[in-house]
Amino acid sequence: MSGEDLSGKLFLFQVGGPLALDVIQAATGEDFADLDFIWHRESTIAKPDGSLMNVRVYRLGVAGTLAYEVHGSIDDAPDVYRALQKAGEPSGLVRLGLRAYGLNHTENGFAQSFLHFLPAYTEDPDFLQYLGAEPEEVFAALPGSAGSDPSKPYFTPYELGWGHMITFDHPFVGSEALKSTRTTRGPVTLIWEPTDVVDVYASQFTPGAEAQFMDFAANPIWTGDSTIVFSDDVRVDGELVGISSGRMFSSSYSSMLSLAILDLEHSAEGNRVEITWGDPSTHQMTIRAAVGRYPRLELPKNRDITLSGSAT
Repeated sequence: MSGEDLSGKLFLFQVGGPLALDVIQAATGEDFADLDFIWHRESTIAKPDGSLMNVRVYRLGVAGTLAYEVHGSIDDAPDVYRALQKAGEPSGLVRLGLRAYGLNHTENGFAQSFLHFLPAYTEDPDFLQYLGAEPEEVFAALPGSAGSDPSKPYFTPYELGWGHMITFDHPFVGSEALKSTRTTRGPVTLIWEPTDVVDVYASQFTPGAEAQFMDFAANPIWTGDSTIVFSDDVRVDGELVGISSGRMFSSSYSSMLSLAILDLEHSAEGNRVEITWGDPSTHQMTIRAAVGRYPRLELPKNRDITLSGSAT
């Protein structure tokens, strides 16, 4: 197997939401209602001078509902971006920042590496050498009450809710390990107790009792030249039952949410748990939480949406 490093050569922009199809069709001048989930095809978008830019449109995204990606040459990125913005004006298209990427993943229940779990790339010396990184540099910076133990934010595909995508009709790295895996944990949404969250902020005004600051609306997902994973311990009656990550404030549900990989016996909706907030070396606080709907987002999933002309 071989690959080509396309870093800095291609762009991708995502357009998500119930009116995403209208934006894509306005930008390209083509009917994309027949494009099924996860499929893609080539198209063009016009520059202000009328010349055409080649793009590829994919029906996928992180919005948790209808979404598309537009890919193309990095040289065309500014013009395509402006064209998408203009095409979206009648639909009320809103430009979002980097943190929205993490917010979407937590709200729609799709765990993402470096937001909700730590990839095992540090166990591959050749890949680490390629990156020019050292394991201790990565692990020393792991924030959250779960601490710097890299095994805590490691999860199997089954624990992340991806078991339905695993087939053993072909060889792949890790297949034997997965065959012998017994699933005892699964993904849930945690809804943080508002009064406990407020107490974290209120502690900032009590000298000597300050809890670790809670960034709003979410934990940072990028620092320097790498992404980071905030992982917090989740307990029931003092016993560790899971790991919470991807904390974010949902303006849609007026709630502080996170994803957690929780022991199955505690994962029923409505169950109560406690999250330990703050790095081990800080003044930690306990935040009560309830297991909520998973995924929290109540819009139909992209794969389940049938559009006029679509075979989905």
